[in-house]
Amino acid sequence: MVKQFWRWLMRLIQPLLPPFLKQKPHRRVKPQRLSDADYQQLFGQLLTGVSQGWNLVD
Repeated sequence: MVKQFWRWLMRLIQPLLPPFLKQKPHRRVKPQRLSDADYQQLFGQLLTGVSQGWNLVD
């Protein structure tokens, strides 16, 4: 009930707002999957960082 009221109110107000305040439709962006080579490179960087003294807690 509240959602319906909110949508009605927004439809009523939207035409009165200046363009920069209007809501833009949201698009979901799918993250790209990494290749095996990318994972291997990241794992190598992780091992190098740990060997150089990276620490999880300060």
